[in-house]
Amino acid sequence: MRKVTPVAWAAVAAATALVLSASTPSVAQSTPSAVSYQLSLDGAGLRLQQCVGLGTATEVVEQRVTGPDGQITTIKLPGERRDHELVCTRVVTDDDTLVAWQQLLLAGAPDARKDVTLTLYDTAGEPITGFAYEKAWPSELTYVDAGDGSGLLLEVVTIVADHVERLP
Repeated sequence: MRKVTPVAWAAVAAATALVLSASTPSVAQSTPSAVSYQLSLDGAGLRLQQCVGLGTATEVVEQRVTGPDGQITTIKLPGERRDHELVCTRVVTDDDTLVAWQQLLLAGAPDARKDVTLTLYDTAGEPITGFAYEKAWPSELTYVDAGDGSGLLLEVVTIVADHVERLP
């Protein structure tokens, strides 16, 4: 039996929170929120219910400096950029695109690292924004019960990439 990582459980918890919060009125009603996602991979458009970890971060580097009065203080400087791991969830279907991608990677195929695009859609099905992932690959593929009594099995994929860029 495969161990389910905390990242996979976080994705399930985030998906559950999203469903529960969907009935609660938003503070910013005019702000579009993503309700569905599509991962474009080798011409296939995979519909996803939930994605977390979109974007990047910059490390904070603390440096101690001595002021003119001899006082030592700590300043914070920007460090290296880090791209977040993308964790997406979808209901299991007969589409084995993610499994095939992972198998390609495990076989050591040179073309297993792919450029993929994630598009976020609003309630009307209109694209809100997107993210481009360069040389991406699935670092983890797990399966968990939806946990809501529906009996649905969820496929949770963790995708890492060399570079992430938000698209207009």
